[in-house]
Amino acid sequence: MEIRITEKAAAELDNINADNLRIAVQGYGWSGPYFGLAQGEPQYGDVTIEKDGRTFAVEREIADVVNYLEIDYYKGWLRKGFQININGRSSSC
Repeated sequence: MEIRITEKAAAELDNINADNLRIAVQGYGWSGPYFGLAQGEPQYGDVTIEKDGRTFAVEREIADVVNYLEIDYYKGWLRKGFQININGRSSSC
């Protein structure tokens, strides 16, 4: 499994000085699961991936079925935050 980070997301991760990041399923919607990104230590069974000087822990259930994760950052009028795209698709409806 591979992790890709967009330029916007990399800049925001640099701004907040984020280390030890964990990607996990946060819930489910009509189009499938929603994924979240948060600071945290790896949990039992997680797959650990090093990318651009950062350590990412990914839930095993995600790592077993996904070719790549793309971390993007969105900043709009009503919301802002990181977005996890799976195999080139957004994890939201």
